[in-house]
Order: sequence, then structure tokens, then C-alpha cells
Amino acid sequence: MTTDPDDPAEVLLTTEQAAAAAHVSAAVIRRWAARKLLIPVNPGEPRPLYRELDVLRVEAMTRREKRAAQLAAEAAEWAARESA
Repeated sequence: MTTDPDDPAEVLLTTEQAAAAAHVSAAVIRRWAARKLLIPVNPGEPRPLYRELDVLRVEAMTRREKRAAQLAAEAAEWAARESA
């Protein structure tokens, strides 16, 4: 089986490369891994490798969660102003 370098499901990234792909710091990638949001394809190895597709999925998920929290806070603030 050959790997397709354009297929994010097949591209493997180091922690630093994953951080660049997700536009976050390497510390955020390590935090995602510690929270089991991001699982390396080579568990137990000193230099974890992550599938690009997994990195992009977690990045999108965390951004959606952050945006949902912002919207909820804005709605609560609006409701408080309306009831005052």
C-alpha cells in the first residue's frame, strides 16, 4: 500500500508540525494528547506522531466549543440586559 502525501488521513506529523497545521502551540498539542483528544499513531515512542486528519479534527472541534461558549456568554449577557 502506498501513502498519498495529499491525504490528511495518511500524513503523519510531529508535535511541532501538528502545532503549525492547527495554528496552535506545541504545548496545546501536548495538552490535547494528555486529555486523550489526540492519540499518537506510535504510542510509547519518545517522539509522538499524529495523523494530520486527527489534528485538524481536534482543532475544529475545540474552536467550535470555544465559539459556542462565547455565544452562550453573549446570550446570557443580552438576556440580563433585557430583564433589567
